[in-house]
Amino acid sequence: MIGVPATADEWGMRACQTSGPMTGGARRGAARPARWFSVFQWFLILDPPQSMDSFRKFPRDSLPLRKTSIRLALQSTQALMEISGTIRQILASKGSEVSTTTPETLVFDALALMGEKNIGALVVMEGSNVVGVFSERDYSRKVILQGKTSRTTHVGEILSRPVVVIAPDDSIEECMARMTLNRIRHLPVLDGERLVGLVSMGDVVNWIMHAQRHAIQQLTGYLSGQYPA
Repeated sequence: MIGVPATADEWGMRACQTSGPMTGGARRGAARPARWFSVFQWFLILDPPQSMDSFRKFPRDSLPLRKTSIRLALQSTQALMEISGTIRQILASKGSEVSTTTPETLVFDALALMGEKNIGALVVMEGSNVVGVFSERDYSRKVILQGKTSRTTHVGEILSRPVVVIAPDDSIEECMARMTLNRIRHLPVLDGERLVGLVSMGDVVNWIMHAQRHAIQQLTGYLSGQYPA
């Protein structure tokens, strides 16, 4: 019978006791406590007092939980660590409206448009082609710090080329990878050659937070008995 640890330290000690090289039956027999730790450690991190209080309420003769409950709890825990979804889902949530400008536009006018719409970036177009993204960071780094002025500098003079884009069916994880690799915060979304949206780092973070809140609620339900095993 597996007892319920009273403190987070006991959970850590139990995990340490089951770590290390094991073979054969020893590995199969000792892996379960480590798995328990992998399920519950998220709650110890997120809200230790409330989590430990919930654990103490479990009847000792009900531990370990039935296999179905363990599987569901592990699936929810795995969801916390994975980034799922596509760019199309983000656009469906935030909308596909995109504000644009041209390379010939003065930086001052582009900034005025951004202030009017309360946004942080504009997609730069030449006809129907996307040629770049103009953001507040471009203004601060490539105009102010370079001794230029917004009333005499055109947007096309400070664009980084070629433009980095993403497709609607690309994963959110791929979007994050491109942003990180290129050190950018906005990606135009192209369906073929057609502009269908703009995704920012803030959009990605909001999506991940929402997905993780849902997974946490599910796992909390399993632990508190709201869902049948």
